Amino acid sequence: MFKDSKKSLVYISDIPKKGYQKIITSYKVISEDKKNNTSILDIKLETGRTHQIRAHLAHIGFPIIGDGKYGINEINKRFHQKYQMLCSYKLKFNFSSDSGFLEYLDKKEISINKI
Repeated sequence: MFKDSKKSLVYISDIPKKGYQKIITSYKVISEDKKNNTSILDIKLETGRTHQIRAHLAHIGFPIIGDGKYGINEINKRFHQKYQMLCSYKLKFNFSSDSGFLEYLDKKEISINKI
């Protein structure tokens, strides 16, 4: 993944390139709606980079509905969505280095009921 700060975009490459950082995104399909060609995914980030979920899913052909930056405008219009249909149901903190004043969050998990 390469972050272009001037354009506020990231770019994904399937092969290592100079200036790119490695990202790891795992996902599991929770449910599918074949009629609308949509899915609800459970996503796990091994790395946490700017726009990682949005850019990575778009790169592999699963753009988030409502995402004006990495999504597909025709799809967003079809579903009448101006905002990303992206929601977090669980946050788990696992710091690999000193996190300063956020250290109290290390190993903590915050969650709501899954869909």
